[in-house]
Amino acid sequence: MKHFELSGSPNQISEHATHIYCPTLHGLNGRQADLAMVMPRLDNNRALFDTRTTEGGSYAGVLTCDPFGTADNFLRRLADHGYVGVSNWPSAILFQGHTKRMMASMPATPELEYAWLAGAQRHGFQSLAFFRSLEQGRAALSAGLQQLVLHPGLIPQTTGGPPDLLIASLRDLIEKLRHQVGDVDILLYEHVGLNEAVQATDVGADGAVTFIATP
Repeated sequence: MKHFELSGSPNQISEHATHIYCPTLHGLNGRQADLAMVMPRLDNNRALFDTRTTEGGSYAGVLTCDPFGTADNFLRRLADHGYVGVSNWPSAILFQGHTKRMMASMPATPELEYAWLAGAQRHGFQSLAFFRSLEQGRAALSAGLQQLVLHPGLIPQTTGGPPDLLIASLRDLIEKLRHQVGDVDILLYEHVGLNEAVQATDVGADGAVTFIATP
Protein backbone atom coordinates (compact mmCIF):
# COMPACT_ATOMS: atom_id res chain seq x y z
CA MET A 1 0.00 0.00 0.00
CA LYS A 2 1.13 3.52 -0.72
CA HIS A 3 1.97 5.77 2.21
CA PHE A 4 2.51 9.52 2.19
CA GLU A 5 3.21 11.85 5.11
CA LEU A 6 2.01 15.45 4.97
CA SER A 7 3.77 17.94 7.24
CA GLY A 8 4.97 21.50 7.70
CA SER A 9 8.54 20.28 8.03
CA PRO A 10 10.92 20.44 5.05
CA ASN A 11 12.57 17.26 6.27
CA GLN A 12 11.27 13.79 5.60
CA ILE A 13 10.01 12.27 8.85
CA SER A 14 9.79 8.59 7.91
CA GLU A 15 11.88 6.66 5.44
CA HIS A 16 8.88 4.41 4.80
CA ALA A 17 6.65 7.15 3.37
CA THR A 18 6.75 9.72 0.58
CA HIS A 19 7.08 13.22 1.99
CA ILE A 20 4.63 16.05 1.16
CA TYR A 21 5.96 19.42 2.31
CA CYS A 22 3.35 22.12 2.96
CA PRO A 23 5.06 25.01 4.82
CA THR A 24 1.89 26.68 6.11
CA LEU A 25 1.11 23.59 8.20
CA HIS A 26 4.10 24.12 10.47
CA GLY A 27 2.98 24.38 14.10
CA LEU A 28 -0.62 23.32 13.40
CA ASN A 29 -2.48 20.32 14.75
CA GLY A 30 -4.62 18.15 12.50
CA ARG A 31 -7.86 20.03 12.95
CA GLN A 32 -6.16 23.36 12.29
CA ALA A 33 -4.44 21.93 9.23
CA ASP A 34 -7.85 21.15 7.72
CA LEU A 35 -8.55 24.91 7.71
CA ALA A 36 -5.14 26.02 6.46
CA MET A 37 -6.70 27.42 3.29
CA VAL A 38 -8.15 30.36 5.24
CA MET A 39 -5.31 30.88 7.72
CA PRO A 40 -3.12 33.77 6.48
CA ARG A 41 0.06 32.55 8.14
CA LEU A 42 2.71 32.86 5.41
CA ASP A 43 3.31 32.78 1.67
CA ASN A 44 3.09 28.99 1.35
CA ASN A 45 4.25 28.70 -2.24
CA ARG A 46 7.25 30.97 -1.79
CA ALA A 47 8.20 29.13 1.40
CA LEU A 48 8.50 25.90 -0.60
CA PHE A 49 11.84 27.25 -1.81
CA ASP A 50 13.22 28.43 1.54
CA THR A 51 15.17 25.23 2.06
CA ARG A 52 18.32 24.64 0.05
CA THR A 53 17.09 21.39 -1.39
CA THR A 54 14.39 18.79 -0.89
CA GLU A 55 14.93 15.15 -0.16
CA GLY A 56 14.60 12.90 -3.18
CA GLY A 57 11.02 12.13 -4.14
CA SER A 58 9.31 14.87 -2.12
CA TYR A 59 5.96 16.37 -3.12
CA ALA A 60 5.05 20.04 -2.73
CA GLY A 61 1.80 21.00 -1.01
CA VAL A 62 0.70 23.88 -3.26
CA LEU A 63 -1.82 26.67 -2.81
CA THR A 64 -3.02 26.43 -6.41
CA CYS A 65 -5.05 29.67 -6.34
CA ASP A 66 -1.98 31.84 -5.70
CA PRO A 67 -2.50 34.87 -8.00
CA PHE A 68 1.18 35.84 -8.12
CA GLY A 69 3.45 34.64 -10.90
CA THR A 70 2.74 32.11 -13.64
CA ALA A 71 2.23 28.39 -13.26
CA ASP A 72 4.94 27.57 -15.84
CA ASN A 73 7.63 29.51 -13.98
CA PHE A 74 6.53 28.16 -10.62
CA LEU A 75 6.58 24.57 -11.85
CA ARG A 76 10.04 25.02 -13.32
CA ARG A 77 11.26 26.28 -9.94
CA LEU A 78 9.69 23.30 -8.21
CA ALA A 79 11.47 20.92 -10.56
CA ASP A 80 14.79 22.74 -10.15
CA HIS A 81 14.36 22.54 -6.38
CA GLY A 82 13.98 18.76 -6.50
CA TYR A 83 10.24 18.21 -6.10
CA VAL A 84 8.81 15.34 -8.13
CA GLY A 85 5.13 15.74 -7.27
CA VAL A 86 2.47 18.27 -6.27
CA SER A 87 -0.68 18.19 -4.20
CA ASN A 88 -3.65 20.54 -3.76
CA TRP A 89 -3.14 21.24 -0.07
CA PRO A 90 -4.13 23.72 1.36
CA SER A 91 -7.43 23.04 -0.38
CA ALA A 92 -10.94 24.39 -0.90
CA ILE A 93 -12.54 20.92 -0.78
CA LEU A 94 -14.03 21.32 2.72
CA PHE A 95 -15.82 24.62 2.24
CA GLN A 96 -19.59 24.75 2.07
CA GLY A 97 -22.35 27.38 1.89
CA HIS A 98 -21.33 31.03 2.15
CA THR A 99 -17.65 30.19 2.59
CA LYS A 100 -17.71 28.08 -0.56
CA ARG A 101 -19.28 30.92 -2.55
CA MET A 102 -16.80 33.42 -1.13
CA MET A 103 -13.82 31.21 -2.01
CA ALA A 104 -15.18 30.67 -5.53
CA SER A 105 -15.01 34.42 -6.11
CA MET A 106 -11.23 34.44 -5.47
CA PRO A 107 -11.37 32.12 -7.51
CA ALA A 108 -10.60 28.99 -5.48
CA THR A 109 -12.59 25.82 -6.12
CA PRO A 110 -11.76 22.10 -6.19
CA GLU A 111 -12.31 22.07 -9.96
CA LEU A 112 -9.71 24.80 -10.48
CA GLU A 113 -7.33 22.93 -8.21
CA TYR A 114 -7.74 19.78 -10.30
CA ALA A 115 -7.15 21.71 -13.53
CA TRP A 116 -3.94 23.11 -11.99
CA LEU A 117 -2.77 19.61 -11.01
CA ALA A 118 -3.53 18.34 -14.51
CA GLY A 119 -1.35 21.12 -15.89
CA ALA A 120 1.45 20.09 -13.51
CA GLN A 121 1.16 16.51 -14.79
CA ARG A 122 1.71 17.77 -18.33
CA HIS A 123 4.96 19.29 -17.04
CA GLY A 124 6.06 15.86 -15.82
CA PHE A 125 5.02 16.03 -12.15
CA GLN A 126 3.20 13.34 -10.24
CA SER A 127 0.04 14.57 -8.55
CA LEU A 128 -2.11 13.91 -5.49
CA ALA A 129 -5.65 15.29 -5.67
CA PHE A 130 -7.47 15.76 -2.36
CA PHE A 131 -11.25 15.42 -2.55
CA ARG A 132 -14.16 15.19 -0.12
CA SER A 133 -17.22 14.08 -2.09
CA LEU A 134 -18.26 11.89 -4.99
CA GLU A 135 -18.79 15.00 -7.10
CA GLN A 136 -15.28 16.25 -6.39
CA GLY A 137 -13.78 12.81 -7.00
CA ARG A 138 -15.48 12.59 -10.39
CA ALA A 139 -14.22 16.09 -11.23
CA ALA A 140 -10.66 15.02 -10.39
CA LEU A 141 -10.97 11.93 -12.58
CA SER A 142 -12.45 13.97 -15.42
CA ALA A 143 -9.41 16.25 -15.21
CA GLY A 144 -7.22 13.22 -15.88
CA LEU A 145 -5.90 12.73 -12.33
CA GLN A 146 -5.27 9.14 -11.25
CA GLN A 147 -3.99 9.45 -7.68
CA LEU A 148 -6.68 10.77 -5.33
CA VAL A 149 -6.84 11.37 -1.56
CA LEU A 150 -10.21 11.01 0.15
CA HIS A 151 -10.70 13.32 3.13
CA PRO A 152 -13.30 11.62 5.39
CA GLY A 153 -14.77 14.92 6.61
CA LEU A 154 -14.61 17.05 9.72
CA ILE A 155 -17.03 15.04 11.87
CA PRO A 156 -14.99 13.48 14.69
CA GLN A 157 -15.15 9.81 15.50
CA THR A 158 -17.94 8.85 17.87
CA THR A 159 -17.31 6.71 20.92
CA GLY A 160 -18.99 3.45 21.76
CA GLY A 161 -17.89 1.25 18.89
CA PRO A 162 -16.50 1.31 15.35
CA PRO A 163 -17.95 3.96 13.01
CA ASP A 164 -19.65 1.41 10.73
CA LEU A 165 -21.82 3.91 8.89
CA LEU A 166 -18.88 6.14 8.06
CA ILE A 167 -16.81 3.18 6.87
CA ALA A 168 -19.66 1.96 4.66
CA SER A 169 -20.15 5.43 3.21
CA LEU A 170 -16.47 5.92 2.41
CA ARG A 171 -16.15 2.43 0.94
CA ASP A 172 -19.19 3.02 -1.29
CA LEU A 173 -17.76 6.33 -2.50
CA ILE A 174 -14.44 4.69 -3.40
CA GLU A 175 -16.16 1.83 -5.23
CA LYS A 176 -18.25 4.26 -7.30
CA LEU A 177 -15.14 6.16 -8.39
CA ARG A 178 -13.34 2.95 -9.31
CA HIS A 179 -16.37 1.95 -11.36
CA GLN A 180 -15.96 5.18 -13.33
CA VAL A 181 -12.21 4.76 -13.92
CA GLY A 182 -10.53 1.45 -13.20
CA ASP A 183 -6.97 2.76 -13.28
CA VAL A 184 -7.00 4.97 -10.20
CA ASP A 185 -5.31 4.91 -6.80
CA ILE A 186 -7.48 6.24 -3.97
CA LEU A 187 -5.83 6.92 -0.63
CA LEU A 188 -7.40 7.87 2.71
CA TYR A 189 -6.38 11.01 4.61
CA GLU A 190 -5.64 10.43 8.29
CA HIS A 191 -4.66 12.47 11.31
CA VAL A 192 -4.93 12.19 15.07
CA GLY A 193 -8.35 13.38 16.18
CA LEU A 194 -10.09 12.72 12.85
CA ASN A 195 -11.96 9.40 12.75
CA GLU A 196 -8.98 7.60 14.24
CA ALA A 197 -10.62 4.18 14.09
CA VAL A 198 -11.06 4.36 10.31
CA GLN A 199 -8.06 2.92 8.51
CA ALA A 200 -7.29 2.77 4.80
CA THR A 201 -7.81 -0.99 4.74
CA ASP A 202 -11.29 -0.60 6.29
CA VAL A 203 -12.58 1.41 3.36
CA GLY A 204 -10.74 -0.43 0.60
CA ALA A 205 -8.26 2.38 -0.07
CA ASP A 206 -4.93 1.83 -1.82
CA GLY A 207 -2.98 3.54 0.92
CA ALA A 208 -2.96 6.56 3.23
CA VAL A 209 -1.82 10.15 3.52
CA THR A 210 -1.04 10.83 7.17
CA PHE A 211 -0.75 14.33 8.59
CA ILE A 212 2.20 14.66 10.97
CA ALA A 213 2.09 17.67 13.30
CA THR A 214 5.41 19.51 13.59
CA PRO A 215 6.26 22.08 16.31
